[in-house]
Amino acid sequence: METIEGQEDWLRADLAQTAFARGLRPKRSEILDFAVPPKVGGDLSLDNVHLMDFVTGVGMAGQIHQQLRHAPEGATVQFKMIEPERRVGWRRWLPRR
Repeated sequence: METIEGQEDWLRADLAQTAFARGLRPKRSEILDFAVPPKVGGDLSLDNVHLMDFVTGVGMAGQIHQQLRHAPEGATVQFKMIEPERRVGWRRWLPRR
């Protein structure tokens, strides 16, 4: 990472600079992240870059990589987005059990 080539390969510095120039400027607790991770076929393009909370982004990336760790090369991957349970009334004040 001490070379320009290393920064481009590992950090995608060129993509980060382009995102910054176009107004994607992370706050202290945010990172630039891929909406669809390249590991599952997402493009290495600015159209696939967005701002993400640091802790959330790192956690999600770790979960994705852990789940794909033993998947064979070329395997089909499908994501299912689950909406969190909406807590209403008195339940919103109590911790989940």
